[in-house]
Amino acid sequence: MHTLSALISSEPASSPLTTTGRAAATASASADWLGVDWGSILLVFVAGMAVTVVITASYAFGTRLLAVGAPDVVVPAGSEPDSPDAVQPPRTMQRPVVATIGAWLCFAVGIIAAAYGLYLVIPAFHS
Repeated sequence: MHTLSALISSEPASSPLTTTGRAAATASASADWLGVDWGSILLVFVAGMAVTVVITASYAFGTRLLAVGAPDVVVPAGSEPDSPDAVQPPRTMQRPVVATIGAWLCFAVGIIAAAYGLYLVIPAFHS
């Protein structure tokens, strides 16, 4: 089995690769498997997962903030929560303004992330 450096060194003298080109090709072959920079792929994967977790958590937290002050479902003893006997009483207190503002700020995180993603993907926005 031939190695890349053996194949490069066995090229004819009329090859367009220069001596520095051969050294760069050998160094590149040893650093990258299949010509792929795996460190960059790992960095993109980790960044994508982190952004996904932040956006998902922000949406979940915003949804939870909108539920502040909502009454719990009252289930009679011996009944199931899905049965017609389960009753949701009317709201007895207002949702705090801080919770409402916090919820909308959490939703804004997702909207801003989606808008920035569209900005990065659509080339017309870059010119």
